[in-house]
Amino acid sequence: MSKNLFAFVTFGGLEFTKLAVQSIRETVANPYDLFAIVGKPGDNETRDWLVSERISHYGVYDRNMGFPYSINEIFDYAWKERDYDNLILMGNDIILCSYAGDSLINFANSTDYEIISAKQYDVRDLIKDYPETSQYFEGEKLIITDFSGKPWEKFTDYSKEIEVKDMQLFDIQNLCLYKKSVFDKVGYTDINYFPCLVPETPILTEDLRWIPIDDLEVGDAIVGIDEYPESPKVSRSYRRAIVEGKRTLLAECVKVTLSDGRTFTCSENHRWLIKRPISEGYFWREAGKLSVGERICAPLRTWNVETSFDAGWLSGLYDGEGCIHHHRSTGNSGVSLAQKEGLVLDKAMSILESMGIPFGNYKRKDDSVHSIDIMMKSYSMELLGRLQPTRLNKPEMWDGLRIRTKNDGILRIENIEHVGKKEVIDLQVSTKAFLANGLVTHNCYFVDNDYARRMDMAGIKGCTLTNARFFHFWSRVFKQGSGGSTDHFFDNNLLYYKSKWDGVVGKEKRKAPIKIDSRNDEEEIIALWRKR
Repeated sequence: MSKNLFAFVTFGGLEFTKLAVQSIRETVANPYDLFAIVGKPGDNETRDWLVSERISHYGVYDRNMGFPYSINEIFDYAWKERDYDNLILMGNDIILCSYAGDSLINFANSTDYEIISAKQYDVRDLIKDYPETSQYFEGEKLIITDFSGKPWEKFTDYSKEIEVKDMQLFDIQNLCLYKKSVFDKVGYTDINYFPCLVPETPILTEDLRWIPIDDLEVGDAIVGIDEYPESPKVSRSYRRAIVEGKRTLLAECVKVTLSDGRTFTCSENHRWLIKRPISEGYFWREAGKLSVGERICAPLRTWNVETSFDAGWLSGLYDGEGCIHHHRSTGNSGVSLAQKEGLVLDKAMSILESMGIPFGNYKRKDDSVHSIDIMMKSYSMELLGRLQPTRLNKPEMWDGLRIRTKNDGILRIENIEHVGKKEVIDLQVSTKAFLANGLVTHNCYFVDNDYARRMDMAGIKGCTLTNARFFHFWSRVFKQGSGGSTDHFFDNNLLYYKSKWDGVVGKEKRKAPIKIDSRNDEEEIIALWRKR
């Protein structure tokens, strides 16, 4: 009979943890032990509950050691301090459906598969399939407001009959069984594996203000970008994005200077949108692989909010006499201002000229009214961001519009300088791409991407049991049970690996580490994190 351990990390969210443990106790017939890491500093409430339930645990830490560190603690407990056959890693904000845990264990015991994952069903899936359950969730983050209604029990699409599919290269830490052979071949999680930007990098918020990335918080709304176009013949679009995770750490960095004089500094593995040499296409490339002469996608300039009297006057004029016009078919948008000939019209045009905003002045044929039109959406967004007119400055103005990627939307790389280790911010957003210093940059991925890649390179035999289902309170926008943790997961890892390692998974052209044997550098790295 196998020795099985269900283990999870908590960062608060005790109500979720209680439900997760209850679902194990109600659905798993095989023998098992429970183990938890209390990751949130000072979370005595969770610790006391674990003690009362006689659940083995580590914590409480005096500082946030991070999710990757906590996963390594679980590895040590399972296979250094103990000798379990199967480790089932799970989120503290999931609920096991019937047969899920036993399906994983029984299949592991009867086959040579080394890693076996269950299949997720989350809040958005639930509301889509059962609209009446929306009453239990609130806001765009779909935060649960009533546990007593047990809306997850509406879902019953699970089975005792084993259904095997190819291994999914994502979501390997929400409900996933590892045999000890995985750890023997792959080792520990790399806690310093994150692409990042320096703290002063300007990021564009949803109200079109450029603020340092260091000032953003989880849950903030920013201007995001499609990670990939909706179809091969169209460009990416602006999208409203939510900040899902943030971490500060130390990384080897490069400083890149562009043809208009602007610069950016980031970790060597941070990715930027680069134009292909001949075609109209774009691709993601790491900063450490950039070359002088390559062209980078730069749809916007940066700006500061205007504070002069003239700017306030013009902002009020736009709120009273201005309008937004969209051309969805072409992906263009602009801002117009109608005014009769005279001093007001002259002053408005003079202020726009002093701001460096290009505009057209068109006189109607049937009267003396002029229309001051700012036709390019990049300048329209800049105008609204600098003037901050109350009525016009709304996400609806730009959300869903195509980004500009031709002519002045491209900058040439003039110089690349390696600047050593620097403090950097690791940001994760819902759209997987966003704007940094007016440039299109990629979202940062967290821990499970690298571990899944290393497992694949090590030849780990894995599969997914599609009959083994679990409900996840995570809505793909916000992980509710984590209480501020940054262990968010995404489903585009194949493309991520191809970009990072110059090849498809398992056939990378660039050499990458497979096994990490030691945890010796963890404390040193964690000591350099400024925010926890």
